[in-house]
Amino acid sequence: MNDYSDVLYLTAAMVVYSFLTINTARSFLSTSETVIRSDVEYRTIIRAQDVIEQVKLVQREDENMLNPSHIDYMFSSYPITDSETYGYNDEYTDTFIIDASSEYIDEGDPLVKRYRITVNVINEEVDPSTEVDLIFIKSFER
Repeated sequence: MNDYSDVLYLTAAMVVYSFLTINTARSFLSTSETVIRSDVEYRTIIRAQDVIEQVKLVQREDENMLNPSHIDYMFSSYPITDSETYGYNDEYTDTFIIDASSEYIDEGDPLVKRYRITVNVINEEVDPSTEVDLIFIKSFER
């Protein structure tokens, strides 16, 4: 080093390097948060889709399961709270609040009977919470 200008150059280079390092770390953190949030949203949609898949399996002879005034109504115990544990050593847990209902759609059609099934799933593990609403129409031949 010949004079103080080399020290100033070195200090400026260290400051620029630290800014680059901080911005890179911030970018990695933002990417990680986005991946975690999208994973939580994906699992929330899967929970709602699971309920829809159960409704798809309802046969014509079990149609009363979708009638809210019938004793065999499949959504009488809803809303329910469901937990899922995942990770390499089951170190993470998500809690889902699942609400579902069905209603008869009176279209006056003498050949087809339809029910509208509405599924709402909330996951409050991330801030803001993740919520999904799915609607499915189940039709039965009369």
